[in-house]
This record gives sequence, C-alpha cells and structure tokens, in this order.
Amino acid sequence: MGRYRQFRINPEVAEDIRSIRRHDEKLAILILQKIADLKAGRILGEPLAVLPATGDFADCRKIYVGLEHGRPTHRIVYQEHDDGVVELIEVIAVGEREALSVYLDALRRLGRRPES
Repeated sequence: MGRYRQFRINPEVAEDIRSIRRHDEKLAILILQKIADLKAGRILGEPLAVLPATGDFADCRKIYVGLEHGRPTHRIVYQEHDDGVVELIEVIAVGEREALSVYLDALRRLGRRPES
C-alpha cells in the first residue's frame, strides 16, 4: 500500500498573510512561495520542541522567512503527523518572531496553553 500526503492550511493563515502584505508585499510573496515549496516537498522546516516561553511544539516545525539586519524576522509554523500511511502537514500560523507572537498564535490555534 502506498503512502498518502495531505496538505492543509489553517483558515486564519490567510489573514496572517493579508496583514503582512499590507506592510510588505515582497515578504508576503516570499511567504507564499515558501508555503508552495513546503506543499511540494521541496523544503522542510526545522523541528520545534518545548519552548520555555511558550509551550509544547514537539509535533511542529518552523521555516524562517524575511531578513532584517541579517536575521529572519518571520516564521511559518506547521504541524506534522505521519502514521506510516498518511502524512499530514498543516500550516498553523505565519507571523513575526518578535515577542514570540507567531508561536502564541500557533498555540491558540492548536488549542494549547502557554507554559507558565
């Protein structure tokens, strides 16, 4: 039996990208290109874990996007499930890394609570 790959995007991600686009059209286009590359399997994000200031992201990965002073400013956070038959990738949040905003949005969308 073959493996199946599913790709989803959380509905709130569209508003994340619209908000970014209002400030930086080029960055929004770059984010859309990265999401397309992720969907096509051309890129793979870096694994996340339990982040001290946020919470458990052990089943998630991040992709760095945007540069300011040589450092990436934004992240694409996605969740990954693979049971050996179906691989599911779902983009959870896109946003600024500053003040952990993208991670807090992702936690809320995953129905998880921040660590104390």
